[in-house]
Amino acid sequence: MIGKTRSRENMENEIKVREKVLTLKSVNISEIIRYELEGDPPFFTEKIIPGRVVDPIRDEELILRDLTEELWRMYEGYGIVFKGIGEVTDPSGAEDTILKAMEMIEWSDRWMGKRDFIKRCVEILKSEALMPLSIGHGDLSTENMIMSRDGKIYVSDWELARQMPIVFDLTGIMSKVPRTRELFKERIDDLAVNNREKNILSFQDQHFLSVITVILQWEHSLRYTERIERGKDTFLRKLNNSFGLANEIL
Repeated sequence: MIGKTRSRENMENEIKVREKVLTLKSVNISEIIRYELEGDPPFFTEKIIPGRVVDPIRDEELILRDLTEELWRMYEGYGIVFKGIGEVTDPSGAEDTILKAMEMIEWSDRWMGKRDFIKRCVEILKSEALMPLSIGHGDLSTENMIMSRDGKIYVSDWELARQMPIVFDLTGIMSKVPRTRELFKERIDDLAVNNREKNILSFQDQHFLSVITVILQWEHSLRYTERIERGKDTFLRKLNNSFGLANEIL
């Protein structure tokens, strides 16, 4: 990995996270062999994992059996903390932001009414409930996973790793492999039972909030897709999918 488009601090963070994850005996990741952060540009090299991209259908059983357990061991091993919603997302101006996003798509008749949808968003954003956080991969989708030749799933591309709500980190994989939702719901429910003194937001509301947080960033996402990807059509498709997923969760 050559840091032409990444800061030295970002690469240093990724190296530290990956070194820590390797000690947890949780998810499988490639070992960093060498790094030089003072180089121009900074770089690190890692062990190549021969294999193919994980397929959410073909590899579903292995994801359900192994990856879900490995991810949870990572969260627990790294340490789980609890924070309020206002500490992990900014609720200011949320209603107007969501309304503007709604105006950009065609609202499906199968979805909740717009007013009720916004009301639910505001209720959760203003809730005083807590959410569990740990280290998060930041882009946990099957596209960033490798099925090795010996039948193990390796998680790659850790440049976005940071502390974040656990359910936020899991949203990508839960979208690709819906059967993982129930397994992770059980884990979150267990956390709530084991921390009865804390008012922990329900799994459903955490999952819903993870999607709403993405929608709240639509202006940034639009600028990105117009600059990097295929323009506004790509953005609108993703925005529509986010509203669809949010309604499905509810």
